[in-house]
Order: sequence, then C-alpha cells, then structure tokens
Amino acid sequence: MNGTCSPTTRAQGHPHLRARPRASVKLTGKTFERPQKFSLEKRLRDSFGVHSGEGEYEVVIRFNARAADYVREKQWHESQQLRDLNGGGVE
Repeated sequence: MNGTCSPTTRAQGHPHLRARPRASVKLTGKTFERPQKFSLEKRLRDSFGVHSGEGEYEVVIRFNARAADYVREKQWHESQQLRDLNGGGVE
C-alpha cells in the first residue's frame, strides 16, 4: 500500500486493506502481446488473498495526511481504533 496508514488492529487474522482506484486514466496508444506461457493466476498466486495464522497480534499502521481521510471512511476491522496524528495523519 502506498503511504503510511494505521487502524490499530488486534486480530486473529489480518485487516482487509484495498488500494484506492486512480482518479484518472491516460491512454498511451501503446500495445503489447501477452507471452504464450504467461499465467495471470500463477503470477498473482501469492499477491492477493486472505492470509491467516495462529494467535492474536496488535498491528499499528500509520497513514500520512494524504491517505488519512480515505482510511477514516471505512471500518477496516471490528477491533479498529483510529488515533489522529500531528500533521494530519492517522494510525
């Protein structure tokens, strides 16, 4: 995730975070051919998903001022607690 961020989370898993979509798209006119042996599933296999483990962990993620309003918009996990930081950030 880009920036710093922070719901404080004590969980038996991980909070769900998602990237914010870009506000604009610029067409370049460039094209490419996908290699015949390319597998999106294989390429992204370990990139996305729910990862869990044993035990409880306290997780603090610090978001800078640029991301703070977006983080405040949603309850990311039931144990989430937000704390405002100097400079407009949040953790």
